[in-house]
Amino acid sequence: PVSPTDSLKEELLPDYKKFQELPQKRQIWFGYLPVWSECVPQDDKGEPDWPGIIVNIGSGLIMGVREALGGIVSASLVFSSSGIPEITAMLPWGICMTLYTMSVGVLWYSVFGRLQYGYATQQDLICILQAQMAAHAAEWLRNEPGKIPATVIAIICLSAVLSGACSLLVGKLGLGKYMLLFPTTVTNGFLGAIGVVVFRAAWQTASGVKFHYFYPTDWDQFCEPNRLAQVACMLATVFSIRIGPKLLERCFDNKAAVERVGGLVCQLLPLILFYI
Repeated sequence: PVSPTDSLKEELLPDYKKFQELPQKRQIWFGYLPVWSECVPQDDKGEPDWPGIIVNIGSGLIMGVREALGGIVSASLVFSSSGIPEITAMLPWGICMTLYTMSVGVLWYSVFGRLQYGYATQQDLICILQAQMAAHAAEWLRNEPGKIPATVIAIICLSAVLSGACSLLVGKLGLGKYMLLFPTTVTNGFLGAIGVVVFRAAWQTASGVKFHYFYPTDWDQFCEPNRLAQVACMLATVFSIRIGPKLLERCFDNKAAVERVGGLVCQLLPLILFYI
């Protein structure tokens, strides 16, 4: 009789042979060199797959729009959450810096990454830590406000370099597995604390009013019609992204086209409304 293991090997053998025939990436010290099939999708005959190319370009543009908005939010966490005028004035520079670093990161991984697809996003935790360090530096330099912007830039650049060096060192030494030793309760509490800070920063950024814990410091300013409209737009965006796709599927009887495009529409529609 044929054992289940032998049967499984016979089923997987054609796929394994097909995998061996694919071009393999050549590894170098800091990554992998790309192959032509990753740059231009190809069909079974080795010719350019034009539908696949169009889909890839379209998906990249859509993800770029989404992450551009995420970069703006991340920059606002760093430069707007402290309420210090010298740091708040750096918000335009922070937005440009965030978008630039995201683009360079995606480009670098697309060229030297091991996987075929790469995705870059912002980490709220890093933004919160950098905002706290910038606020402390501004407090130390309160008698010399002219030095605050340069000090904040130095803090951000130094933290980025150290984070990259530590990540590279941890990856090369295989120390990432020790992260699994942290108890789940500690991780949940840590993420919950991050959520609290992000929640407060979101309301503060949307309304333009400084918050103390979970309530605004100036209720009269917070209740102005323009500020309430900005908060309503933020809540409508969350509602559209979280609940909008399910409502579209119910309204259109779960059509395949709605399932594919519904989530994208619900994510991009708030951007259009914001500009209007």
